[in-house]
Amino acid sequence: MGTIDIKVSEVLQLMMVMDNMLKEAGVDEVDLKMEGPTQIHNLLSLLKTEQNIYNIVFHELIRQVSVDCAERGQLLGKIRQRYVMLLNKIPQQVMSLYEDLLAQRALDRSLTEEIIIFKNSIGELTRSVELSQVREHDLRVSKDAKQAQAELARALEDAKKNANLSEEYRELYELQRNRLEKHMVHLTEERDLWSSATYRLARKGTADLSKIQETTETWRWHMARFDKEVQRNEESSKEKLRIIRGDLEKWLCHFQQKMVNEELQQFEGSLLLNSQESLKTAAKLQKNWFQMTHKLLQRHRSMDGKEAPEQKAMEEVNNKVFVLCEHYRRRVEGENVLMSISGGLENWSLQLSTLKLAPYGIRESEWMNTYQLIPEWITLTDKALELIGSTSTENESTTNQDEKYDRYSKRDPVY
Repeated sequence: MGTIDIKVSEVLQLMMVMDNMLKEAGVDEVDLKMEGPTQIHNLLSLLKTEQNIYNIVFHELIRQVSVDCAERGQLLGKIRQRYVMLLNKIPQQVMSLYEDLLAQRALDRSLTEEIIIFKNSIGELTRSVELSQVREHDLRVSKDAKQAQAELARALEDAKKNANLSEEYRELYELQRNRLEKHMVHLTEERDLWSSATYRLARKGTADLSKIQETTETWRWHMARFDKEVQRNEESSKEKLRIIRGDLEKWLCHFQQKMVNEELQQFEGSLLLNSQESLKTAAKLQKNWFQMTHKLLQRHRSMDGKEAPEQKAMEEVNNKVFVLCEHYRRRVEGENVLMSISGGLENWSLQLSTLKLAPYGIRESEWMNTYQLIPEWITLTDKALELIGSTSTENESTTNQDEKYDRYSKRDPVY
């Protein structure tokens, strides 16, 4: 308890000593007054007072600490010295800022004065320009008024002179209007006539085009069916020739005469007539299609009278269809060298029939001759298998092949 009382008494004593030191330094809060010429001077005075307070307090602290430990006192002395150096720099920086502020204010003041002078000059110039513009406007208006009066006087004079012409102009206008109305009626009638004619032509063209499309579809369907029939007949011929060739290889002594005769009928009789009729029907459809298309394109020529660009394409299609029909005709009628081969087969069929009907039958020597000719028949059937379905003509075959076929067909009978 006694120790606490001693510390409190020391603190009270220290407070009294500090108050006395502050009064001696002249920094008492009650007596502290700011009476500088500017706020910057008051701030500097306040900073100086604050520096004195810190000096007094640090001095007392250093003194009391040095009593117990001299090193601590020295350390506090160094800290105090650094702090004093920093506080000494603050007034310099504040004064520098204050001088810059004064310079900026002076610059702003001078710029403001120049702006005011410039504004006054612009106002004076504007007033002088406005006055000159008003004067020029008055002169121009006066001149325009005089000119308008002169023009009005001339107009009145012209109106008096041309009073009689207005009626003539009105009558001329009425005549012109009536003529234009009649012309418009005539043009309207011509337009309606052209519209109706164009519509009828368009309907006719559409109908013709529909017929062309219908004919084309009919021709396509007919040719597709005809192509299937030709292919089926050719496949049948190939199959029969393969059977003949196999039988010739398997049984060299027995020739299938019935199948040979059926194959010989491929290019004669009702089958040939049916194929030719189908080709004629297709050619007729193609001819109708070409004629209708040609008429339609002739009606739709260009403005300069040239043919339509579709004319050339239509002619190319017509030529290709003609070539296709010609190829089918060759295949059906046997002009692709197959007819010559069939002729040779027919000749040998007649020879075999003659030998078969002979009263003495077929002799051994005749069988030997027939046996020797079977390899040639096999070669002949192989060539026939290659030619079925092709479009080669007899003129396109080689001379050796023609001589070979002629040799087969013209060889003497073996009886």
